Amino acid sequence: DYFSRSFFKPTEQDAIMAIVDTIIPRGEQQYGAVDLGVPIYILDYLTACIKPESLANVRLQLLKIDKLANEQYGKDFNECSPPDRETVLLSFSESEDEDELSFFKMMKEQTIHGFRNTEEVLTNHFDYQVVPGEYDGCEEVDEEKII
Repeated sequence: DYFSRSFFKPTEQDAIMAIVDTIIPRGEQQYGAVDLGVPIYILDYLTACIKPESLANVRLQLLKIDKLANEQYGKDFNECSPPDRETVLLSFSESEDEDELSFFKMMKEQTIHGFRNTEEVLTNHFDYQVVPGEYDGCEEVDEEKII
């Protein structure tokens, strides 16, 4: 199981999954960011690309999100309804606390980046081709144009 090997505790993983689901939920399309594995991408990104002191801040911000959700709604962030989770995240996006604001921006940017770079989105919405420009080596030659 991927999540059992993660640097983050299960409660932190749940919060990350809820943040990702709040930023890009399942909507008119058949899938949201969670359905396409974006939380796994973010966990990998955080573990591989973020310095240990910054990881400590990520953990602190995840605790703050849960604390704020508990103060406002009496439950952990991941147990809140989507509109309530959105309200909590928006408070981070408008925060004057630099750590809260940078955490929100990083989570939003990485969620969007992870979502846009999934195979499902690239192939179905951006017409991505692994090898662009099909090559057909058997073209008909017009005999009149041969030099």
